[in-house]
Amino acid sequence: MLGCEKLLNDNDSDQLPKPAGKFIPDFGFRIENGSNPAPFADKDGAIYLFYSDNRYQPPKRFMTTSTDGLNFDNPTEVLDRSRNPFNKLMPDGKTWRHYQLNWKPDRSEYWINSESSTDGIHFKKDEGIRYVPTESDSGTLGVFDILVVDNAVWLLYVGAIGYSTSNVRLAESNDNGLSFQLLLPNVFNDSQKGLGYDHRDPRSHILENGIRVYTMVQGLKPPHPGHRAVGNIYSFILNDTNDFIQEDGVRLSHMDFTNYNVWSLNDPWVVTMQNGTHRMYVASLVGIDSSDVHWSIISATWDPTK
Repeated sequence: MLGCEKLLNDNDSDQLPKPAGKFIPDFGFRIENGSNPAPFADKDGAIYLFYSDNRYQPPKRFMTTSTDGLNFDNPTEVLDRSRNPFNKLMPDGKTWRHYQLNWKPDRSEYWINSESSTDGIHFKKDEGIRYVPTESDSGTLGVFDILVVDNAVWLLYVGAIGYSTSNVRLAESNDNGLSFQLLLPNVFNDSQKGLGYDHRDPRSHILENGIRVYTMVQGLKPPHPGHRAVGNIYSFILNDTNDFIQEDGVRLSHMDFTNYNVWSLNDPWVVTMQNGTHRMYVASLVGIDSSDVHWSIISATWDPTK
């Protein structure tokens, strides 16, 4: 897991992350009727994919494995906690935490709590609440990501969901991930773009020499299968002054898929395969035509030359 004292060692260009490039769609579906992908790349080359199946109410969480990152075995509800990518090693180097987003049924209150572990496998619920929305969040919390940088823990999250001020904010913890205070109210400097054009679904990808964060921009209107497809994936690099710098171009677009209709792109998550290739897993409303639209997890593979 991440525990960086310095993200970039010096000013040598060889130390900078490689250009963002493009992601080229892989053929077919990774998981039919799946959403909220959370992949984990094992050091031995296996890919563990955690995901939600929304055919169940409430949705059930499953795990499946693959040796090539494309073809996955039969899913199981027995989750391997040691391979869960949401588990984060805290700055003390001995405490693992798993954070969860919670809300009341009427969405009137949101909060984040946590479980902790000393082995990354057996977890116990922590007392209290880790974070609640600030006044500027308009009482809401959305998709979040956890980063451990230096001796701090960063919480990247979407606030003010449904408001024109919605964007990704950053809260910081200096007590080993137990409490967070708002640090940056607009991480990606997009508060003037208007509702729907803000960057959402932030997810970090730890590189050998830096950190890249992927985001999704939907646009003003939601997907309308058969009539309107939405969703582009962008990326930001965390530089040596801890600023998130947007990289040029689009990493992946709904228009890149030609074998079937992609009506949306959501929750991008990139992992590095054993051979060094980056692969993005993303949830999408898909369908050959508008009469057969369902959630599936699809993927795309990084091409640095594009």
